[in-house]
Amino acid sequence: MAIFKQETLSDQLAERLLEEVKVLPAGHRLASVRKLASRFSVSTVTVSKVMMCLIQQGWLVSRQGSGVYVANRENARHAGILVNYYMGRPGAGYFYSRVCSTLKAQMEDIGYRTKVYIGFVDESRKVKNKLICMDFLDDVRQDRLQGLAVIDVLPHKEWMGCLRQRRTPVVGPFPFYKHGVMYDKLGMLRLGLERLVEAGRRKIAIMAWEDLEKPLLFKTAAGILKGLGVELQECWFRNDLKPTEPGVGWESFREIWLSAEEKPDGLLITDDCLFRDAIAAMCELKVRIPDDLMVVAHANKGSGVFAPFPVSFIEIDPDEYARKMGDLLVSMMKKEPVDTAVVEVPFRFFSNERVPRDISQKSVTQGKYSPNPVPSVNILKNGSSAESVGKKQHKEMACLCSLLPPAPSRRTALG
Repeated sequence: MAIFKQETLSDQLAERLLEEVKVLPAGHRLASVRKLASRFSVSTVTVSKVMMCLIQQGWLVSRQGSGVYVANRENARHAGILVNYYMGRPGAGYFYSRVCSTLKAQMEDIGYRTKVYIGFVDESRKVKNKLICMDFLDDVRQDRLQGLAVIDVLPHKEWMGCLRQRRTPVVGPFPFYKHGVMYDKLGMLRLGLERLVEAGRRKIAIMAWEDLEKPLLFKTAAGILKGLGVELQECWFRNDLKPTEPGVGWESFREIWLSAEEKPDGLLITDDCLFRDAIAAMCELKVRIPDDLMVVAHANKGSGVFAPFPVSFIEIDPDEYARKMGDLLVSMMKKEPVDTAVVEVPFRFFSNERVPRDISQKSVTQGKYSPNPVPSVNILKNGSSAESVGKKQHKEMACLCSLLPPAPSRRTALG
């Protein structure tokens, strides 16, 4: 009588053999295909198929004329990168997709086999943060991961508990993971507000998004500004919309600018996707920047953010984030001593002061700006001047903005 049910013969045999292989030392010679077939009451074809599968996965190694042996266990495992599915959607942002590609290249350059898992959370399920990625969950159960780098996915006991039990190194965004990389969002908030106040702006508006609860973020921002001698008005504060939803930056800026007769003279935007949307609203409303409104915005290095007016950017480098995450993960996989469980990636200021003047704006006033490092604005290959090309680009943008239909709003329409 066969040990296994016929319909799942190969799968059950593979699982049984793998359990035995895991406890055998590297270099141990397995019994012949014929003996294994007799032992499990299956055909030699089934045994050969299962052994070939385990060889391809790196658990076994075949030596011609000698037999099949247990491979070095580390050769059968790989480094994993777990990402969230929405990174591929339009408007999802540049940062995490760049981190993923840079980290994979870094790990493979070092010599680690690396596999990217694309999972997602089914919001219709009752279990919060339950990841749906069967390939990843199967590799976790089969102990195929030598280490895991998590990008923008919250931990869940379904798989995190198993990895902890096996002491598999895991690196992810802090504070959700014990070992990881962080960038100080509240520190970015302080940097931006201080820059605006140093430039003499006293009526500050803020556009953020819902990764922090509004009461906490508003209280923090108001506290920073109070220490700088400035009061934050709630009508100039927005953080209740997701930047991945089309048009939210356009809508939020219009609400801030049209909410009262008095206008802000300084604006901090803490998300690059919101800023891209807000540019169209600023052009549409003919806001004079920086004469009437100074703008400080978050940017990701290499994302190619362009604005047709002067902006101070608070920039973070996704490649640096990926390198630090990879270095930490490799040290943990090699069981090397780790100086710190959390490494930080700093924000840096840069400005695009040398941009073409908008024909609908006054001359750009002198301000405390650093040289513009964006070559696409300053280096022209066709011999045209930056000002003439810039005017043409901005005129085209203004025409497009005039044709934009009003964005659908969940709030009361503003005039």
